[in-house]
Amino acid sequence: MIVAEIVLLIVLFLKEAFIAGVLLVPLPIATTLFDQYFKRRHYAITANLPLGDCAVVDRKNEGTLINEWLKDAYLQPALKKRSEFPDNYNGTDVNEDGDLKDDDVETRAADDHKLKGNEHLAKKEYELALHHYTQAIETAPSGPSSHIYYCNRAAAYCYVGEYQAAADDCLSSIQLKPDYEKAYTRLGLALFFQGEYEQAVDAYQKSLDLDPTNEAAFNYLIKAKEKLATSRHDEVEISSPLSKSDSFDPSITNND
Repeated sequence: MIVAEIVLLIVLFLKEAFIAGVLLVPLPIATTLFDQYFKRRHYAITANLPLGDCAVVDRKNEGTLINEWLKDAYLQPALKKRSEFPDNYNGTDVNEDGDLKDDDVETRAADDHKLKGNEHLAKKEYELALHHYTQAIETAPSGPSSHIYYCNRAAAYCYVGEYQAAADDCLSSIQLKPDYEKAYTRLGLALFFQGEYEQAVDAYQKSLDLDPTNEAAFNYLIKAKEKLATSRHDEVEISSPLSKSDSFDPSITNND
């Protein structure tokens, strides 16, 4: 804009429109001052903007012809490679170059699979949920949230009746995070539906030790104790650990 105004002044003086030229002299000066003011007062604010919000605004500007010139205008160094980031990237854990560390890229990619798995599980699309939870585990088998991936996949396994696989995943979750209460709750559920009532009681008790307010775990603990007492005194061989009175609820705690 400043360049255009200077060119206009030159044209006016060349055309000997001195009065108009003189009157327009303050215009580029005012524009220059405003530009300096704007850069100091407003551009500096972007240094402290949340990176996730910046990415959202930038994505909105992309693909629109009128806003094409704004592309990358809101991006800070940590977002320059946003194509590698999942949608839930929050702009933390970057290296000196402003890029995500390799392990953080893997963790966020795994979290993205976890979220998709949760969505499919909510829609009762269990095979797709299992696929994404498995992808999350394979992407970050021992990351900071890997215990959640295993525990969530255990819930999906329970829905399709693969209780041993669910129990194995719960044990993997517990190995990664021994104080993860939900893993014990779902372990108890998987063991309960396999007829392993004594082990189920232990799992539910451990869950309640970690979270005494877990009403669902408490209710299932009572059921497991009743089944255990019955199995110890019943002389009739139990052909199946399930009975018609048992209600199947693999999501007794919501997925993370």
